[in-house]
Amino acid sequence: AYGANGIKTYAVECLYDKPSIIIGRKGSAGELQLVKEPFWALDVTYYVKHDENLIELDYLYYMLKLQNLPSLAKGVKPGINRNDVYSISVQLPNLKEQQLIISKLNSVFKKLDDVSALISQSIQKSRRTQVFSNCS
Repeated sequence: AYGANGIKTYAVECLYDKPSIIIGRKGSAGELQLVKEPFWALDVTYYVKHDENLIELDYLYYMLKLQNLPSLAKGVKPGINRNDVYSISVQLPNLKEQQLIISKLNSVFKKLDDVSALISQSIQKSRRTQVFSNCS
């Protein structure tokens, strides 16, 4: 069961049994989560139903990320109105082009993750070296 920030609990039944995108409606309004397994969406979220013959879900996820949905949140306890989200339009190339774009983006993000991991390892190694040099 997904809330606006991710998994909150586990459910026996699912509300939707296809891959989707969870959109935070209240709390973390506008935050996105790509979900590949059946899920239950809590009342603080929206979820996407899409036509698999027209759009790759990963492509839609990346396009929605570019829309800065959190900026649509309004009110004292900020929330997103679904009509504001419905009014967003994104360019929709054919499926083959969407798949090519997804492939390129995934490749870039993989490289960024690899570099980030190397930087983290380097920082940890540097901290360990500092601790040992301070001990001598």
